[in-house]
Amino acid sequence: PEPTAVPEAEPTAAPQTEPEEHAEPQQPETRGGAAGSLEEVESATIRIITQGSFVDPEFGTMMNAPGQGSGFIIDPSGIAITNNHVVTGAAFLEVFLEGEDEPLNARLLGVSECSDLAVIDIEGEGYPYLEWYQGDLDVGQEIYVAGFPLFGNEEYTLTRGIISKAQADGESNWASVDHVLEVDATINGGNSGGPLVTGDGQVVGINYAGREDTRQGFSISRDEALDVIEILQQGQDHNSIGINGQAVLSEDGSIAGIWVASVASGSPADNAGIQSGDIITQLEGLVLATDGTMSDYCDILRGHDAEDVLSIEVLRFDTQEI
Repeated sequence: PEPTAVPEAEPTAAPQTEPEEHAEPQQPETRGGAAGSLEEVESATIRIITQGSFVDPEFGTMMNAPGQGSGFIIDPSGIAITNNHVVTGAAFLEVFLEGEDEPLNARLLGVSECSDLAVIDIEGEGYPYLEWYQGDLDVGQEIYVAGFPLFGNEEYTLTRGIISKAQADGESNWASVDHVLEVDATINGGNSGGPLVTGDGQVVGINYAGREDTRQGFSISRDEALDVIEILQQGQDHNSIGINGQAVLSEDGSIAGIWVASVASGSPADNAGIQSGDIITQLEGLVLATDGTMSDYCDILRGHDAEDVLSIEVLRFDTQEI
């Protein structure tokens, strides 16, 4: 998986008082407020550093592995958006605002594996934030990708392009989104979770994928994200059993399923005994990922309520036990 601090304003000087009166003290100023221009997007875009233990299908077990992604604040109280694949399964999150050296802690409010979205709550308040674009999303519309691409990069980056396709296929091996925005602006690893914005600094999507070979970038459309984000803000997971995973399909087709890189503690997956490195081969009796995507897995989750009991079959890859 790919996977700042806002200083408190100096208090105003103590007010002068008359002997017979006591004046009310003034409140300190904050840096909060909605971004009203492209230049102000930087102040509400965050760099997210994670650390956790993962089991990767290619590299095996990675203990205390660091990761980096992006995100953006949508409320002055510190509510921020990023991707599920950036944060789920991490032991802790650290959030940096541009220009700040000290990290802030954040807690996870809710995630959606299938929509690849997550909502976090950053400690403190009075933050600058971004607003959602209210107009139509049209092909040819100029957009900008904001974030912190590439691991170890601490400098805010902005790339420019247009919306190339308004309803591109969002099926992938780590998410299942009906429609995403395809853009020709560069989206690199580390941009995941960052905002796709207009020239006025308003959000049209959440960046989640890029293809260097075809120079295509993909962003979860505002229209697909808003309803899910509203649920996640309430502290509820959505279409999720608590894994950070990806669809895998062997060359000969003998192994197909959802590789579990990490499991969120206390989640349904954790309670069922699923471990990092397991491959979920069947859900409700249906063989998963035969097309190399999360589509079937997510269709089953979308067809059930969060309280429903589901049958699950797992291949424990290390021991080859079912």
